[in-house]
Amino acid sequence: MIRPPRGPLPAARPARAPETQAPRGESPPAAPWHAPGVGPAQGREYTGRPWTCNRASRNCWPSPPRSAWRFAANRSAARAEATASSAASACSLSTPSPTSRPATRKPLPRWPPSPKSTRTTSARTSAKKSRPSAGHAEPRAFAAAANPRYNEPSERRSPAGRPGARRMSLMMSVSGVRGVIGDSMTPNLAAAMGAAFGTYLRGGPVVLGMDSRPSGEMVASAVKAGLLSAGCHVVELGLATTPGTAVMVTELGAKGGVVITASHNPVIWNGIKFLTASGRAPSAQIAEQIFAIHRDQRARHEDVDRVGRSERDLSTCDRHVARVIRVVDAAAIRRRQLKVVLDSVNGAGGASGRTLLEMLGCKVVHINADPTGHFAHPPEPTAENLVSLCEAVKKNGADIGFAQDPDADRLAIVDNSGRYIGEEYTLALAAKFVLSKSPGAAAANLSTSRMIDDIASALGGPCAVYRTAVGEANVVDAISARKCVIGGEGNGGVIDPRVVLVRDSLASMGLVLGLLAEDWRPLSAIVDEMPRYVMVKQKYELTREQINVWMQRVRLDTHGGRLSDVDGLRIDWPEGWVHVRPSNTEPIARVISEAADEATALALAKRVADLR
Repeated sequence: MIRPPRGPLPAARPARAPETQAPRGESPPAAPWHAPGVGPAQGREYTGRPWTCNRASRNCWPSPPRSAWRFAANRSAARAEATASSAASACSLSTPSPTSRPATRKPLPRWPPSPKSTRTTSARTSAKKSRPSAGHAEPRAFAAAANPRYNEPSERRSPAGRPGARRMSLMMSVSGVRGVIGDSMTPNLAAAMGAAFGTYLRGGPVVLGMDSRPSGEMVASAVKAGLLSAGCHVVELGLATTPGTAVMVTELGAKGGVVITASHNPVIWNGIKFLTASGRAPSAQIAEQIFAIHRDQRARHEDVDRVGRSERDLSTCDRHVARVIRVVDAAAIRRRQLKVVLDSVNGAGGASGRTLLEMLGCKVVHINADPTGHFAHPPEPTAENLVSLCEAVKKNGADIGFAQDPDADRLAIVDNSGRYIGEEYTLALAAKFVLSKSPGAAAANLSTSRMIDDIASALGGPCAVYRTAVGEANVVDAISARKCVIGGEGNGGVIDPRVVLVRDSLASMGLVLGLLAEDWRPLSAIVDEMPRYVMVKQKYELTREQINVWMQRVRLDTHGGRLSDVDGLRIDWPEGWVHVRPSNTEPIARVISEAADEATALALAKRVADLR
């Protein structure tokens, strides 16, 4: 460090002022930083490198050639400097030398440097709002608001590690956590959630599987570390589907399970899904206990004698397929010799899906079968994303086409003509087969098509449908409480309690193939004779107060329909139904209506929307 010569100096200010730099290639600043008549510009050798000065100690020294220190550039610092300069005049400091130029104070870019942002001014403003860190995110009704920018490429998102960077949304629900890799989903968060879940379980064996996303190994390793730290014995399954992991929980008698998956979200997302000892998603009460442990930082971290151990078990595919084979008439399906096109979207379900179909005697055309996690098309199984599957069914003359999502818990179907028939038909076809063989009750959420009600009514007897609030855990609760023989949701999720208590694309395939083996008609003919409905989905952006007023008006004016308030408000009329459901996390309300034709469905939705 180069110091000015000793001599009488004014007393140093009591408060330590920030350090600053002179621009590269110039002399360091003169007074008030230096004593009278002293400074590099007044006789001391100057190297041409930037100088750093401390106003409180009156010291200056050359900065490193590649210094990353910042200029005092913000407005508050500038105001403080102006005040300090005024106060310095009382200390009898000399006027700056005319040969030395005062330092210009212009801001440096943020450190570390970030790529140019393409966000709008409003987005920059909103980014300044305080957000919980990923390591201590607090659940708001088990969910964080969905981020409309989640599909943007990574170069347009701020790195999460930079101080002040804007974090993407962290979505928390009863089944676990989802976030964007490198933003809200970090190794720290994953390890913390693993430790919280392990603490809730109080140790014991835990099954850990992951889908094929490129970030899966990173998140799984962090979750494993948290579980081991909490004293759990971790059974690693490697690449595994959500229903396959649930099967292994029950097969191995584990206390719980964790699946690393973001389901149908884009590849930049990943998540941590929890399973209970029965292989199902946790209830809201259990989820809140897990999140409370994480939020309050009450996770256990055992000493060296009690830290958990791990082992690997690669039998998931065989055990899962064996369970499905046991609940279908495999011999009848083999006699039909069906030709099937399977689209696994390069997810985790390709191996188990193909194994099941081949064991059922099907001729399999497998597309998008490599479990790379780089999805061949947007992973949600909808009509616009399954054009290649429809073409493959027509090209190969297949009897049916199946589309899985990345963790293989949902299934979409294409009929023998290459027509996408919609996710709502997955549950309807499975229920038609199961209820005809084992008459009993079925469970579905309030937003699921009326087709399942029509099927149960046509079969008569003990067949009935129990409606639940939206959410897989709510459907499972109804299945267990009502002893239902089948359940599911209109998003392509079918739950067969004989296999496992989660949505399962393999069970769905087995049940639909069983229906084809029994009927022997083409799938298109079976679908054409089933009730057909058109579903319309809308959403309205309203304040919470406006939504509350609207819901009250709907409750008081049902136009003679049957009202259910289990989850929002659903009104049933002979010609159709409408479900109004406010979001728990966003200032919006969703309206779903269904009728025999689009015009009627739109009219029913308008009938309710006009009450706003």
